[in-house]
Amino acid sequence: MTKQPVHFSIDYIKRRSKVVFSYGWIFSPEHGTPQSVYLELIGDENTATAKIEAVELEFGLERDDVLQAFPGAQDPAKYSGWRTCSHVDSDHFTHVVLRVNWNDGTVWRSTPVLPSGDLPTRSRTNTYYQRAKLFQREFNRLVSLLMKGKFQYTLDKIKQRLVSAPRRHVTDSMNYVDIFKRVGASREWALIVDHDMGGGANKYRRRVVSKTLEMGLNVIVLKNNVTRLSETIEVWVGDRCDEYQIDSISGFFRALHGIRLAYIGYNNLVSYVDPISVVTEIIDLKHLTGAKLELFVHDYFMICPSQHLIDTRGVFCGIPSLEVCSRCLPTNRRSFVSLYRESTLPSWRGSWGSLISASDRVVAFSRSSLQLLQQVYGAEIIERKGVVEPHEVTMVPMARRSRLSAPLRRIGVVGHINFEKGAEVVARLGAHLSAQKLPIEIVVIGTLESRVAMDRVSVLGAYRGDLLDQLLSDHGIDMCLVPSICPETFSYVCEELIRLQIPIACFDIGAPPERVVQYSKGHVLKCSPSSSADVLLAELTDFFERLCDRG
Repeated sequence: MTKQPVHFSIDYIKRRSKVVFSYGWIFSPEHGTPQSVYLELIGDENTATAKIEAVELEFGLERDDVLQAFPGAQDPAKYSGWRTCSHVDSDHFTHVVLRVNWNDGTVWRSTPVLPSGDLPTRSRTNTYYQRAKLFQREFNRLVSLLMKGKFQYTLDKIKQRLVSAPRRHVTDSMNYVDIFKRVGASREWALIVDHDMGGGANKYRRRVVSKTLEMGLNVIVLKNNVTRLSETIEVWVGDRCDEYQIDSISGFFRALHGIRLAYIGYNNLVSYVDPISVVTEIIDLKHLTGAKLELFVHDYFMICPSQHLIDTRGVFCGIPSLEVCSRCLPTNRRSFVSLYRESTLPSWRGSWGSLISASDRVVAFSRSSLQLLQQVYGAEIIERKGVVEPHEVTMVPMARRSRLSAPLRRIGVVGHINFEKGAEVVARLGAHLSAQKLPIEIVVIGTLESRVAMDRVSVLGAYRGDLLDQLLSDHGIDMCLVPSICPETFSYVCEELIRLQIPIACFDIGAPPERVVQYSKGHVLKCSPSSSADVLLAELTDFFERLCDRG
């Protein structure tokens, strides 16, 4: 019997000092799902003993482009993605090797690959033909989106896929001073610090920039480009924005000593190579300039490098003792935790606690966020500094829903459902419905990151917010489950579903239960995200039947 090849690619790898960022994909029709995947760093491609260290990769990420290139492979191809952004012990490696421990007990290694800096690195088994297929599929998808009139969405997707061209460089403090004086010497300035990975935090930052410009201030945005492991700044004066790549964060902050700084906004530092050094710079700048300092709580990076507070078991940790944390962090592969494995939690929280003390306001979007901060930093300072300012939800509800009627037939799940948002909860529930042949379906209005094949789950894909009400009606959704397993800082989905008068159930974690418990058609689940699917389904069914009985 002919062995089937292992299909893989190291799409991109970038190193900066002792930090490595890389992503790619791998699957094998013969071996099935990998048990674990590593990126081995080696000193010489011809010397097997020259391995310096191995970095365990986050695996199982969705890669629709790979599925389109290998349509017969189904789930192994679709969930073949891997990535890492990790601190490594040495920066002296010259080649990298992919190593896979398969579930059948076998071990496979790729041939050594020479990292090529900013350029994509393709494996030798990823043939020209397959690369051409991947490109053609992606090109066709973008054309299809354009034909449907989704111009802005298509533009955003193109921007996400292009490796950013080198920006103008600023290399010393005199260059910064020249830039600031040239574009806006007569105004006061504001500094906003953020990552650049997209999502709700970046949308919020753009609103803060707009409001700050309307107040008559010039704005500087410091942001991190994780794929390049570098930092850039946006310099905003009115509607004009100039962007520069910087070589030194400390040099940038020194340059800010020479301008009239009136405001500092901390938005997010997740993915920065050395976030604590930035925290220290912000504190020093606050003390030097007297600028107003606001901290926005989009996650719990102020508490732990695992910003969603997900531990090595893949569950919400509840903020345990430092002893428990010290065992968790070295082996935690969630998000960017491995990038900060040299940090100890006492020193981490000491730095963030100093930032909170220096701030004028800590702006949270739910009470639960402030309560979690209080667990770590104490009630006195959080009550004094903390304010709750929920996000604005502008969607206007459509017509009232028809009368509920049992039995429960369709459960809706809304949004981009990744691991933290409860993908495994949905997968477990779907598998139970399928195994028991129960006449209940799950409809995901959005996307779902799960490797489990489920005939009881339909995934509709990305949707427009103004069409949510119509989609709920068209698919006959009886009730919605908000399956998040992490403490969300706010839930747009809950707000929208409440306005649309859809019955909702959620776990008793984070922001969602704050609103759901006050909602006449809401239910805060007594079971936990780790409860068995039959227990979860029984509680959902009981809740829905009680609603129907009420009329």
